[in-house]
Amino acid sequence: MNDGFERQAALDVLSQAHVGYVAVVTPAGPYVVPLSFAHDGQRIYWHGR
Repeated sequence: MNDGFERQAALDVLSQAHVGYVAVVTPAGPYVVPLSFAHDGQRIYWHGR
């Protein structure tokens, strides 16, 4: 496995995306929340309101 290639592929997707989605599962069932985000190449910062 080449982690450098996989990391770069993930950063490329993050750089081109306009919105991110977070999926969660609760006792009431699963749901997906669209969120704005930014990344610094090391971390992803989610923002939703």
